[in-house]
Amino acid sequence: MKTGNYNEILNSIGGATLMGGGGGGGALKYGCAMLASYSHKLDPKDMPPEDYAGVTAALGAPTAIPGDFSPYANNAFGLLQTLAA
Repeated sequence: MKTGNYNEILNSIGGATLMGGGGGGGALKYGCAMLASYSHKLDPKDMPPEDYAGVTAALGAPTAIPGDFSPYANNAFGLLQTLAA
């Protein structure tokens, strides 16, 4: 398993913003704000070696998806639960 440091995650957000620029897209500032909101709360060094953490995030414009966005969020959470099991 790979743990990304702050700069690697920031680079991933930048790449996702650039490469995912079609359609509704998401602004880089939203991804950076999300990273800032989590980066001070979790430190992998504080976790026991056998534990793990996962985060799902939806960047982009949910308004670009017709109808209700919540099934997509539920599917992402369900996938994390499956992987954890």
